Amino acid sequence: MAQRTPWDERQCPRCGGHESWKHDRYVRHPWTLAGRQSVVVQRYWCCRCRRTFVPRSAVVAPRRWYGREAQRLAIDHWLHVGSSLRRTAEHVRSWLGRQERWLLWRVLDPVPDPAAR
Repeated sequence: MAQRTPWDERQCPRCGGHESWKHDRYVRHPWTLAGRQSVVVQRYWCCRCRRTFVPRSAVVAPRRWYGREAQRLAIDHWLHVGSSLRRTAEHVRSWLGRQERWLLWRVLDPVPDPAAR
């Protein structure tokens, strides 16, 4: 994905054509290691098959709530720490949302605003 060119990005995944133009965009809000982020996703319209498509993103996988880096963190924690899947999910949720255990680990940090959660 890191070696894609703009030519590859505009290729339709259904018919393989490159005749497309920007059709619309929408905003996704995945959880990443930096917290909740707003990511603008560009949608394209294919002239050949007359359908819309969204190219693959390096930040967030399609139909996922968590960014790729957060998913990789959870998998690495589960594999290398040897914890259960439930405990791994609790830890990762605490790290990403800066809640629950986060306040126990970072005692000197200011308490996050509850409206920002």
